Amino acid sequence: STIYHKSINIAAACYLLLGLIFLIKFLMFRFSLRTSFITAFTIFSATGVYYYAVDETGMTHLYSFTLIAVFLYLLRRTKFFSKAGIWQMLLAGSIAGLIVVIRPTNILFFSCFLFLDLGSKEELIIRLKVFFRKSIPFIIGAFLFVLPQMLYWNHTFNEPIHYSYVNEGFDFANPELLKFWFSPRSGVFTYT
Repeated sequence: STIYHKSINIAAACYLLLGLIFLIKFLMFRFSLRTSFITAFTIFSATGVYYYAVDETGMTHLYSFTLIAVFLYLLRRTKFFSKAGIWQMLLAGSIAGLIVVIRPTNILFFSCFLFLDLGSKEELIIRLKVFFRKSIPFIIGAFLFVLPQMLYWNHTFNEPIHYSYVNEGFDFANPELLKFWFSPRSGVFTYT
């Protein structure tokens, strides 16, 4: 009914506002308030964030944006790679688990977060050592949020990890770049 559709729209507006606030707070660790605000506004208005906040409020993209902004802020706030304690690692892992549960392809984000604000190769080695030394609470936090989804997939599809994008993908051997860039339905330039 109408009330359910309006509720989703209200939730999307709340998550958008929360995501933009955390993005600005994250950016303010390094930039001025003005620069952080302009950057957040540009991300909102010049990317798919606007589309998913206004037209496709039931899709997971906006909620992923918010959780990733919260995760990045938490990384910076807790000095994740040097001073984060067990509870901060557990919280970061829980948010990471939610990010993956909301949209499993978001797991690709975690292939790059260790490189955030990286100064040198030596710093990367130190980060990897610290992360692996403190990774148990992070993994536990993530697992607590991923486990119910895995149980659901196992119950529904008889497999703990189910790939839901069965007939979708990107053919790197035949990329069809013109369609990718300019397709009226989902082209990168026409869509954004």
